[in-house]
Amino acid sequence: MRIERPVPPTPSYYVPLNPARLLDTRTGIGGKPVAADHRAMTELDVTGVGGVPATGATAVVMNVTVDSPTWSGFITAWPSGEDQPVVSNLNFVAGQTVPNLVTVKIGANGRVNLFNSQGNTSVIADVVGYYTATAPSGGGRFTAVTPGRVLDTRLGAGVPVAAGQAIDVKVTGVQGVPASASAVSP
Repeated sequence: MRIERPVPPTPSYYVPLNPARLLDTRTGIGGKPVAADHRAMTELDVTGVGGVPATGATAVVMNVTVDSPTWSGFITAWPSGEDQPVVSNLNFVAGQTVPNLVTVKIGANGRVNLFNSQGNTSVIADVVGYYTATAPSGGGRFTAVTPGRVLDTRLGAGVPVAAGQAIDVKVTGVQGVPASASAVSP
């Protein structure tokens, strides 16, 4: 049985960064110059590198990319030192190059974990920002809410989004997002 607890709102501040490469298994940046093996986990240093401060950051925002995977699968990102969640952050098909923007809480040791579910793939991670509980000189305020789905095209009419098609999704006043919010993070 699954028990969900609401996450209490804790204000945080987002600090954008110029993108910086933290991991590239093709070249050895941030680790070994080898593809992530089947069911392999990589522990990645994220504090004190790429513009993320050594202390005070609570989460990082990274663009995670897979390149030339040998099997279809997924990448999961989570805080180092915590149990691996049963979710995916990036799904891919064999042979694709696929990026996805992920926000990951930083583990107590200043690291995050990346897990490859199937086959071998090159993995690239570029940090683009971080969250902190202390108001920085730049950046904006962020308040976490309990995750909630605001769109699932498989439900209701079940109409998938066509290539090149744009759809509007209402996010303010839905799933705990206040009507006064100026932005949301997926």
